[in-house]
Amino acid sequence: MLRRSLVSLALLLVALSLALPVQAAGMTGNTVTKQKVAGPYKLVLQIGPAESMTMMSGPKAMCAMKGGMEMRPAAKMSACNHHVELQVYNRKTGAVLHGLHVTIQCKNSKGTIMTVPIDTMGTGKNYHYGNNMYMAPGKYTDYVQVNATKTTFSITLM
Repeated sequence: MLRRSLVSLALLLVALSLALPVQAAGMTGNTVTKQKVAGPYKLVLQIGPAESMTMMSGPKAMCAMKGGMEMRPAAKMSACNHHVELQVYNRKTGAVLHGLHVTIQCKNSKGTIMTVPIDTMGTGKNYHYGNNMYMAPGKYTDYVQVNATKTTFSITLM
């Protein structure tokens, strides 16, 4: 009887530990994930910690990376703290779509609009459009356009 109770308790603890990240309504760790179907696309917007990848350097970069890698030589540039990415899938087939014209603009609660400098990254199912940028904690409305299809996402960053 005691053994059965311990097994039940262990299973309950495992189930609770798996459910906790889901309860944060789209947040996994420090990553916010939102999904939406718009036009012929399934869109997955993710905003998480800044990524240190060399492909995000050069003229499209908006901020500097901590740890020695500067993305753009600018004396007064904010440190990147988030990676904004959009994964685009065919709504009907689920296939990852490449070669699209994508824009992402993030408007904070003060009305300031920041445009995400779009680079394409990844391969296979991890292919996405986006870049690193500085985003303060708060509420944002993200305006996304894929070719002629437009939609918005509402997010909160902690």
